[in-house]
Amino acid sequence: MNWRKISILAVLSFAGFILANRFIMRKPQNNLSPIRIAIPNLYSSSLMILAQEKGIFKKNGIDVTLDTFNYGKECIDEMLKNKYDFSLAYITPIAKKIHGGDKFLILTEFHNSSDNTFLIYRRNLPTETGEDPIIRQVGLVKDTNAEFLLSLFAETKAIDFKKLKVVNAEKTDQLELDLLSGKLESAIFWQPKASKLLAKHPKILSRMDMPFYTDISLLIGNNQFIDNHNTETDLLIKSIVEAKTYFDSSPEQANKIVLTYIKESLDVLNTDVLSGINIDPRLSQIMVVMLESEIRWLSKKKFKFIKQLNKEEFIRKKYLEKYLPSKVTFQ
Repeated sequence: MNWRKISILAVLSFAGFILANRFIMRKPQNNLSPIRIAIPNLYSSSLMILAQEKGIFKKNGIDVTLDTFNYGKECIDEMLKNKYDFSLAYITPIAKKIHGGDKFLILTEFHNSSDNTFLIYRRNLPTETGEDPIIRQVGLVKDTNAEFLLSLFAETKAIDFKKLKVVNAEKTDQLELDLLSGKLESAIFWQPKASKLLAKHPKILSRMDMPFYTDISLLIGNNQFIDNHNTETDLLIKSIVEAKTYFDSSPEQANKIVLTYIKESLDVLNTDVLSGINIDPRLSQIMVVMLESEIRWLSKKKFKFIKQLNKEEFIRKKYLEKYLPSKVTFQ
């Protein structure tokens, strides 16, 4: 073998060595499992969106896939089919699943709001006191917090719930069409749909606030995944807390990222609307009270009595306590 061939082989060998080392360096340096998460396509998912879009998950060494659905009830259903490891959902579908015997773990709240859900009614409804309209028919998306909200509304306004005609729908789009056509007298909507409707049809529609209700979304997880993947779960919560820091330090840019992801605009979700939605990872007493209240409501409604929520069975607070101990306040 002549020197020229030897030189060529040496160069090729060295190049191969460099490429091999680069490949090794690019490979993940851990054996962590990928994480699959289902989230509703709503502003309440802000921290999850920011952690993904700002590369916070990646920085913390976890590979997260986010899939979006219209409602939290769809997210929890898909997770319980083992298609996802975690999901974001709201109090009512979570209470329904607990009442029905499903098992999962609550890790943190994601948002809370007392100004995010409205009963929107047609302005031509008759009034009894000269102020509030007489509500006899209400449309809502079944299996969502709208059902529990309506029961609270009836109790607060001293309305006989049995005399209310409740029209169930699969999506708010159908409720909107029926309300505008006059087929429905009133319906329950969430932001930003509520603001869109009121801004577009001010002469036809008005709203009744629901200040007696606190809307809360929660991050829940598959028991088996969490028990077998403590490190991944820990890093997931760490990433969410870091996303909250970014959200607080750069609110304008954070909102721009979130609204682009959920395909909304600041014209719809204006400052007043956004200020009514509190993005806050925590485990609070009000969340436990709301959850227990809805479980009791379901027990009465379905004649299957459950005394109270077993917090130790359903709430895994150690992950959030590691990063935000002051935010875990329930007894």
